[in-house]
Amino acid sequence: MLRQLHEQLRTKELQLPQCMKIVGYLRRLDLYSQTELELLFLRSRGAWLQSLVDAVPNDNTYTSLTKRIDISRKNIFDIVIQYKSIFSDTQEELINDGGILSSWVGQNVSEFIKIISYNINNIDDGRSIYNLLDQCMWYGSSLGKLGIDFRGKYYIDYIDVSLS
Repeated sequence: MLRQLHEQLRTKELQLPQCMKIVGYLRRLDLYSQTELELLFLRSRGAWLQSLVDAVPNDNTYTSLTKRIDISRKNIFDIVIQYKSIFSDTQEELINDGGILSSWVGQNVSEFIKIISYNINNIDDGRSIYNLLDQCMWYGSSLGKLGIDFRGKYYIDYIDVSLS
């Protein structure tokens, strides 16, 4: 049963009620401390997210980055909402306090920025670069609603310079 609950957290897009139900079962088993349960949740959902990103074909850099941005934006947002909803009764963690959620999001956003930074050099078309940066800004804005806005002034300056 325990293995099945772990697999459910790693296998598919889960709605909040399903996540709450799975975590509720895990809590009742009383095998994990609260911190271990939070880590299990984030690692499991992170593994599922990584499987989605890894499945994106790399045959076209622009298309690949566009899909990665969309997958990351939607699913990190959902995972953070799920985490905050499920674990809000046990801790009052702010997103920027250096806690488990903050570390997990920081690691994912940092990896995302590395991938974008590395691969954007393979795109020669200015319009495509602009579109990718625009999508990144939308991604940052979306996470900004949760207190995780990673957009920096240098992105805005880069867009202004590249369009001139």
